[in-house]
Amino acid sequence: MRAILVRTAVTIAVAIILALITVLYFTVGPLPRETVVMPGAKSEISFIAIGDQGMGNPRQWQVAGAMGRLAAQQTLDFVVLLGDNFYGHGVRDVDDWQWRYKFENVYRGALLSVPFYAVLGNHDYAGNELAQLDYARSGKGTSRWQMPARDYVEYYGHTETDPAGDMPLLRVIYLDTSPGARDLQYTAMQAEALLASGAAVWTVMATHSPVRTARQFYHVEPLLDGLLPVLMRHQVDLYLSGHDHNMQVIERDGEPLYVVTGTGAKWGDAISQPFPGLLFSSISLGFTHVRVSRDQLMVELHDGDGEKIFNHRLVRPDTRETAPMVNTIPTRSE
Repeated sequence: MRAILVRTAVTIAVAIILALITVLYFTVGPLPRETVVMPGAKSEISFIAIGDQGMGNPRQWQVAGAMGRLAAQQTLDFVVLLGDNFYGHGVRDVDDWQWRYKFENVYRGALLSVPFYAVLGNHDYAGNELAQLDYARSGKGTSRWQMPARDYVEYYGHTETDPAGDMPLLRVIYLDTSPGARDLQYTAMQAEALLASGAAVWTVMATHSPVRTARQFYHVEPLLDGLLPVLMRHQVDLYLSGHDHNMQVIERDGEPLYVVTGTGAKWGDAISQPFPGLLFSSISLGFTHVRVSRDQLMVELHDGDGEKIFNHRLVRPDTRETAPMVNTIPTRSE
């Protein structure tokens, strides 16, 4: 009996030591290095979107691994981070250990050469949110982290649309909608200004808080009232958000296609009642892959193992096609 207890104690001790070594390596060890390739003037663009990923737990590593496998198999131009980049109290400064443990050393392999464009979430405001802007501006770490401002716009790709010249294929409006961070009227004004500043064949808004979600706990009525008219006026095609720890696709006439992807490391916020326009929901871990060309925008949802579970296509002219692989609305969290 004593021998069994000794062996058990030794096994536990070894496991703890190995865990500590692993943590130390990924927090103070050398960073992996790769040349970051910024998106060029291409006729097709491919990107991944995830939210609520900053946990540093095995679930985040699982999703990151699935993302890396997709990036190794297909061309990937960039990744969008939809906020709550560092649970549960943000980062302290640009040298915080969490940069390595929850970002730099998590997204490896084929993701090392891919830029990550980020927005802030409510948990990021629990720390020093300005450190996330400073990290980007100073080119710290692997130089993949992109966040030039709280709100900003990026243009990707090109396509010939008229005799006057090329129009950008895609523009992404990165907007800070973190609950309680600032006046929502100001947020709507920022969205208006960014959307009015240019044009592209396709327009996507990437942000933390959903305008529409089937889980009423995360519903923000003032955001719906203030931001939705701006989205409709400027004919935004796709609205990407996190905050809700599930995956949803919602379609309403005259509005953007809403995709919620708050499952980069957290999951289990189940939807227990019907919701108008809800095409798909899942409580699994996962990410959203978006592929854009002149004629179509394809949204593909993948689970935590990288398996495609749903897709939805927007085409020009504005007709929409859906192809579900798994379309289950859970009635409880697991």
